[in-house]
Amino acid sequence: CDFQVGLCSWRNVEDDDGDWIVSSNGTGNMGSGPSVDHTYGSGYGNYVHLKTGDMEMGKTAKLESQEMDQINGDGDCFQFWYFLHGSDIGLINVYIEHDGEVDEVSLIDGDRGNVWRTERIPIT
Repeated sequence: CDFQVGLCSWRNVEDDDGDWIVSSNGTGNMGSGPSVDHTYGSGYGNYVHLKTGDMEMGKTAKLESQEMDQINGDGDCFQFWYFLHGSDIGLINVYIEHDGEVDEVSLIDGDRGNVWRTERIPIT
């Protein structure tokens, strides 16, 4: 999903502290967030972000996918692009649920610079 048509098969979780917003051309907060999207590299493409003014230390905003099937078994992965830049930036945790068990598979913390970065998580 490149978020060009809404959240695709992703959804905001109800029992958290904030909602992910689909936007383009900046987040409205000077000094944080991207001015361009990753897909097109312009201000016309979309991405999801949080309103940083609505979030405080210790609060969470969850984005949940539909169930995903393994295709090959070996070599399957979950890959996403992220942009963590600004003062007092938080973190991204990625969890995978399998057979009722939830495991943290990635933690990205703090300012990573004024660039888009990618994370690739093997799925076994």
